Amino acid sequence: MKLGKDWQITTDSMNIILKRRRRVPAKGGKPAHDRWINVGYYGNLRAALNDILDKKIIASGIKDLQTVLKAIEEVRSLIKKVPEKALDEDRRGLKKKAGAQHG
Repeated sequence: MKLGKDWQITTDSMNIILKRRRRVPAKGGKPAHDRWINVGYYGNLRAALNDILDKKIIASGIKDLQTVLKAIEEVRSLIKKVPEKALDEDRRGLKKKAGAQHG
């Protein structure tokens, strides 16, 4: 699932994986291209989305309140684009994990 141009969420059998786009410059005859770097592994989608928020705030340099509020608004905009179905599937996955741990 893409979240804007710089963030992507994928999964494996045990984790939600947060990836960030990095631009690789042209070098040695190879053209410039994008590369997706894993930046975190999470047990649920909300944790991954919250980490995007944390990373945006830190990247803002916390120069002033306006800068931080802008970073928060950018992430809220990304979160609004997450399909409700994805959040529902995440909730069901958490219930299954909890049941497996107790059973």
